[in-house]
Amino acid sequence: MFFRAIAFFKKFRGEIIISSASLLLSVIAAIIIAIFFRARDLYLIGFYCFGFLVVILMVALLFNQKRLFNKRFRSIDQLLIDHFGFVSKDNQFFRRREHYANEKKGLAKVLVRQVLPNILEKIYKDNRNLVKVNLIIDSGTTLTPIFPELINWGVPIKKGLELNIYTNSMSGIDEIHKLESGENLQIPSINLIGGRPLSKYRATTGEATEAFLQTLWDEQENSNHGIITLSILTANWFLAGNGLDRISICARGLGHLEFKTNVSEHSDYKILVSPLGKLLRLNDVNELNELLKGYEDDVYRSHLISDSQKNTTFLLTTRRDHHSLSPFCQLTIPLDHIERINSAWNYTFCNESPIYDPPGTTFEEAFINETPHKYIRDNFEAAYGFTPRK
Repeated sequence: MFFRAIAFFKKFRGEIIISSASLLLSVIAAIIIAIFFRARDLYLIGFYCFGFLVVILMVALLFNQKRLFNKRFRSIDQLLIDHFGFVSKDNQFFRRREHYANEKKGLAKVLVRQVLPNILEKIYKDNRNLVKVNLIIDSGTTLTPIFPELINWGVPIKKGLELNIYTNSMSGIDEIHKLESGENLQIPSINLIGGRPLSKYRATTGEATEAFLQTLWDEQENSNHGIITLSILTANWFLAGNGLDRISICARGLGHLEFKTNVSEHSDYKILVSPLGKLLRLNDVNELNELLKGYEDDVYRSHLISDSQKNTTFLLTTRRDHHSLSPFCQLTIPLDHIERINSAWNYTFCNESPIYDPPGTTFEEAFINETPHKYIRDNFEAAYGFTPRK
């Protein structure tokens, strides 16, 4: 019993000290008031005592709640630091993750549940000597949500074929670890490609990454079309020209464009995934870097998809309903036209691209949600080729 009492006191010592101190202070205050006003009525003294007890106790409990909240937040901060390092408290990756967040989740569902199965079926039909498929998944906040989808939904694998999944996305692997079913994968294997870890982008890049990719290309080249590579790529921005009909991958950061270019050039099939607002009506990366001046110091570089890869390069993005408050309704029109007549130069538009309605009850709210980057918002007409309707 004694040890239980000690344990109880240790667990609730803050509350016990506050209650005892409040009671003592209220009694002292009531006695002082009774003496000062020469009050002899015990009921009046008791009333004073109870009133002071309640007031002091409430104030003390508020301070105690603040103490407990601060203690809890310190624990959460430490957890973030232990898991992600000190950069997690002010990191570009975590800020960018909030951009187009719901749109990215919607794209992840469509990609894993519809687009990927359809393209894999095409691969199975097109390649009679197929024995293995290598699926390479790019890094970035756009593709991070597809990893839990892959685990929960799985990948349709043709009987007798081998499927290996490779990624340089550390954030994607983190998403798998968060799942309770992470040990019971619905897919054969997901492998993290080694290389230089970049905390700013939650990705691996560099010479070691490129060296590993080369082993895949060598094996693929010697397989007599028995090994096919399907890649899923994203970009900081996609430059699509005024007609949105010729795609360039645009990226910055150490080794990112090199990785995307290497994978793009050696992939037999590829899926480009992008929120609609990341398709810019620009023809050259220099135009984008001009918009960046005065806002950010870093510059972008780009990789143009070859026109010869049109029939094996698929663009998955979103559309806007014409009733939407989104400023991007006018971007949907040329994309629908491209889909109808397959008129893009170097990609095929995915007809599974879903309708998405951005959050916001006014045009101004929708506009902010659709253009989270200030340098793009301030140069909207230059970036998208039209003035947003209001």
